[in-house]
Amino acid sequence: MTFAHMVINESLRISSTSPTVHRIIDHELQVVDYTIPAGWIFMGYPCVHFNPEKYDDPLTFNPWRWEGKDLTAIVSRTYLPFGTGSRLCVGAKFAKLQMAIFIHHLSRYRWSMKTETTVLRRFMLMFPGGSDVQISQDTKVDNSVGY
Repeated sequence: MTFAHMVINESLRISSTSPTVHRIIDHELQVVDYTIPAGWIFMGYPCVHFNPEKYDDPLTFNPWRWEGKDLTAIVSRTYLPFGTGSRLCVGAKFAKLQMAIFIHHLSRYRWSMKTETTVLRRFMLMFPGGSDVQISQDTKVDNSVGY
């Protein structure tokens, strides 16, 4: 299931389950040219997932970028799909298990998204016109990718 874990990690990197992180600032914080006063609620986005200094070609879906890395990690300094610290989602491992089961069953079929589908990358992936996916049964399933 190594490749499935790589696909799950990349899916969570591209579209985080925690699109914003809310924190109450306990002391004045300087962010570039802006000062955020103590007591304000700060809403940060996990943009580190799209930082080209951390991930090569960050806007491209590439599960192979996880090859040779710890696939069981839920969070790191540059990968935080389930929040971090005391607010780490208690269901993180359960969510990854559900994704693995879904991928396992989906791999029995061929599926594709229509090329004219509009995909917007905002605080999360959005499909303003819906997501038209075509699914057909694949009689020759390639299990060589590690399922």
